[in-house]
Amino acid sequence: MNSITGNIVVGISKLFSNAVFYKQTSSPVVSLTIDDVGDSSTFKILHIIDNFNQEITNEQEKVRATFFVITDKVKDPKILEEILSKGHEIGNHGQLDHFHVLLGIDKFRAEMNQLHEILSSNSIEDNIRWFRPGRAFYNGCMFKVLREMTSYYDKFALASMLPLDTLPIVNNPRFTIKYLSRFIFPGSILLLHGGDLKRTSNTVEVLETLLPKLRQQGYQVVTLSKLWES
Repeated sequence: MNSITGNIVVGISKLFSNAVFYKQTSSPVVSLTIDDVGDSSTFKILHIIDNFNQEITNEQEKVRATFFVITDKVKDPKILEEILSKGHEIGNHGQLDHFHVLLGIDKFRAEMNQLHEILSSNSIEDNIRWFRPGRAFYNGCMFKVLREMTSYYDKFALASMLPLDTLPIVNNPRFTIKYLSRFIFPGSILLLHGGDLKRTSNTVEVLETLLPKLRQQGYQVVTLSKLWES
């Protein structure tokens, strides 16, 4: 991590102590997180990671990611099953792609409880540890609700970078990989997006370059829980 990037990430994490931006460590490990998933295009991201893992014989070195699901995008529960069966982690990204910070405590609590009902009906409740708020904004009321959800970590899952891959003007693989590469450092939390064919295609092409690059640099790519607990 260059000094400017490092100072920014560390400074932000001190200002917002209820969120996770990175994990302080000297070990060559990063977390890969994918937002807005749950639609059928999610299979494309799973497929590209699975293809990369086929070349790795040591199970401990295989890429594992945290997929932050928007429940209204999930039309086929097999997507959730596939994420878990490949050794990845499911995170909670809300019912809709909206500003949770604008909901108010009662509506936010109702949404969180509804999501638990949906996710538990697919027998995956025990795998949910993280909530990532829409557009990365949160407040004290949301934190109060988060602490009520006893299976969750009492930190909002953010990232070491401000994602730009959702912006049409820069949503292309070449820009994304160049930008994202600035945030590769021990303990960083990387963020890409799915949710529609355009974003998913961008992410797939980025991963085709990013995953070999990380392995060449000696990094292990893990879920957010694995990073946080290491």
